[in-house]
Amino acid sequence: DDVRISKESAYTTDFTPGSIRTGLYLPLDSGLEDNSGAGHKVEEHGDVRLLRGQALSKYGKGAAYLNGSSCLSFPDSESWQFGTGDFTIELWVKPEDFVGRYGTLFSYRRENHSRRGLTIYLKNDNNLVVYPGTSYNSSSLINTGGRIQKDQWAHLAFTRKDGHFKVFVGGTQVHEILNHTSSISGASNYQLWLGKVPTGDNLYYKGVIDDV
Repeated sequence: DDVRISKESAYTTDFTPGSIRTGLYLPLDSGLEDNSGAGHKVEEHGDVRLLRGQALSKYGKGAAYLNGSSCLSFPDSESWQFGTGDFTIELWVKPEDFVGRYGTLFSYRRENHSRRGLTIYLKNDNNLVVYPGTSYNSSSLINTGGRIQKDQWAHLAFTRKDGHFKVFVGGTQVHEILNHTSSISGASNYQLWLGKVPTGDNLYYKGVIDDV
């Protein structure tokens, strides 16, 4: 429910999950359209099912169900070429199951390419894991300490303000990376993905998302 991406840091301390609407905004109430005003094109891959009714969404009148082999993608845009600046990514999730070791919520990278951008996973032990867009090695995946339960709604937010990268679950800070100054900007053929990481293993997410 409600996925939002912004080139500003909306949260720096614990908060009550709220609303920012810049860059990219998917309320998912009546379709997959971007309501930010920027008009970003959304591409469906596989069977992305729109759920109707307040009982099935966290906010509003709808949400999107990703079935473990489906996802959404967006062409590269200045809206999420964060560089070394501030940003916020937030969304509501309700995972149904774990398809493999990792289920990808958000990924910004080139398809089938070893270079990695910012990536956010749910691990099959319920842990929220972040690859923060630094030079990749085996220790670059960070267990944030945030735990997400199956079949329960959780609000997730990821922010960077003045080089401080923070992770929030339900409005509570669960992790912080100091001096995170890596550039998060696209190269040729980069895309933004919701629901998978675009490599050979894909690492799909299975569950509901709302208010991105």
